[in-house]
Amino acid sequence: MEVEILSSDEKTLRFKIVGENHTLGNLIQDMLLRDKRVIGAGFTRPHPLEQEIVFDLFLNKGEPMGVLRENVEKLKKYLDELREEVEKADTE
Repeated sequence: MEVEILSSDEKTLRFKIVGENHTLGNLIQDMLLRDKRVIGAGFTRPHPLEQEIVFDLFLNKGEPMGVLRENVEKLKKYLDELREEVEKADTE
């Protein structure tokens, strides 16, 4: 997986994730849209045969890279908790 920043300013960020598809894109988008600082977040897959997604992030406040980092950390924590619950359910 590779992340490339395509453009950035005070309230917007466009970045590309190479080597991923809708699965990761939907998870990141959902987490970003839960954040009150985010007024819009979405992604496209420029070509169906290419494994890459391009995200656009729009904020009403905050710094775009910081907001992205925070939400990726929240997503990581959420997935860690889910894994723990699955492991716990498997032992019951």
